[in-house]
Amino acid sequence: MKIALPLSIMWFLVTPFALAEDTVKANEGVLIIDIRAGFSTEVGPNHGSGGWLRNLATGKTYGSGRENLQLLILPEGDYCVDEIQLFPRGMGVASYCKEPYIKVASGRLNNAGQWTFIVDLHDQTVKLKSSISNSEQTLQDVKNKFPEFF
Repeated sequence: MKIALPLSIMWFLVTPFALAEDTVKANEGVLIIDIRAGFSTEVGPNHGSGGWLRNLATGKTYGSGRENLQLLILPEGDYCVDEIQLFPRGMGVASYCKEPYIKVASGRLNNAGQWTFIVDLHDQTVKLKSSISNSEQTLQDVKNKFPEFF
């Protein structure tokens, strides 16, 4: 089944790369992303961070609710930020999965930068505050956290 996607699928800093470990298959790409959330206007890793991405074609999810900074090896395709982990633990997760979507190209380092969400606990809504911000800092943070991959 073919899915018609809006033209607003986001293309990020996409560059050829070579990983130190030969772990990426021909139809896969590497995505780096920093997912953060906050309540009201307070945003930071102490309020919410980490999340899962959903492949729009397959529905399969990838990621971690424990880490805001993620390096993921994903099949080529289009993704959304599906759920955001809320802290403290027990607050649950907030669902999103709306535009802008993330395009993962195979054989490339796909840098989605930092995504920041605001969660309103009263009406249970999630709003995207910013996306694709701080991409250079996200890349540097990932290189520091996962030096074995670069």
